[in-house]
Amino acid sequence: GHTSPYLCRINPETFSVDLQVSAGAEGEHPQSLAVTADGQDLLFVNENLMKIDVSDALSGAVMFSGGPYYTVDVDPATGNIFLTTIPDFVSPSDVIQLSSDGFVVSAVEAGIGANAVVPKY
Repeated sequence: GHTSPYLCRINPETFSVDLQVSAGAEGEHPQSLAVTADGQDLLFVNENLMKIDVSDALSGAVMFSGGPYYTVDVDPATGNIFLTTIPDFVSPSDVIQLSSDGFVVSAVEAGIGANAVVPKY
């Protein structure tokens, strides 16, 4: 059977879970975790781009941008969010750049199976 996914904060001294936040419905498999440049939100992909406010984590995740997406990365210098889409593993992927507010800045075709974006410094 499947269980509901959670993001957990682990106490580094006791190694116990001190916070558990719902990250989707039963059978879903969240992936690709990133932190916004201001450190206020956690972003993760659960087909859609989901966001959790770290100051109010118990309120749970909300959809930030509709997918389907495969990975999320954040440019810490600009705050821009990069998402990849992978239609299959024989077709080119897309890389979509969003502003920190979630508006599309650009989109480009990438290689097959693009699974990360690393900003240039």
